[in-house]
Amino acid sequence: MSTKLITPAVTLPVELALVKQHLRLEVEDLSEDVLLTQFIRAAEGICEQYQGRVYSKKTYRNFSDHIPSFVKLPFPPLAAVVDVKLKLQDGTELTIPSADYYVDTASFCGRMIMKDPWKYAGFEIEPSGFQITFESGYEKIPESYAQALLLVIGQFYENRENLSPVNLFEIPFGVKALLAADRVVNV
Repeated sequence: MSTKLITPAVTLPVELALVKQHLRLEVEDLSEDVLLTQFIRAAEGICEQYQGRVYSKKTYRNFSDHIPSFVKLPFPPLAAVVDVKLKLQDGTELTIPSADYYVDTASFCGRMIMKDPWKYAGFEIEPSGFQITFESGYEKIPESYAQALLLVIGQFYENRENLSPVNLFEIPFGVKALLAADRVVNV
């Protein structure tokens, strides 16, 4: 199985005004908005990668070579399954009706469960022909995630170069402490 990003995030996980307030910048000053937005996206990527979660809503597609009875979808939290499709070897595409599967958004990692996987057993699908399109991400991220993002953004803002004449140390009660409790660890 593999998963591919289909639609990147449109919204930011933390508001630009909050970032400016954290950095003690004037909210009305727009001169660094592009740079700060880049810092927000970079911090989001770092925190998401460490935590194994998705902060801003994104759309993904999961691919499989066979029709499974259930699929644990990566990148929690699962917001919704958009559609489930079969790409058949004869070139046709079949959309599986939502009545034929369950969507579990309550689990730590979301799942899509086929009600009767044998119903589709006779179909010959092409490689990566079982496809689940789904949305992951929060409407509003938890406060501890926002604080972790602000800490990382602050580091980016204060240390714009890779090298520093000062020894930099990780904040004792820092990013990892804020994110570790909800970290998704693959076993």
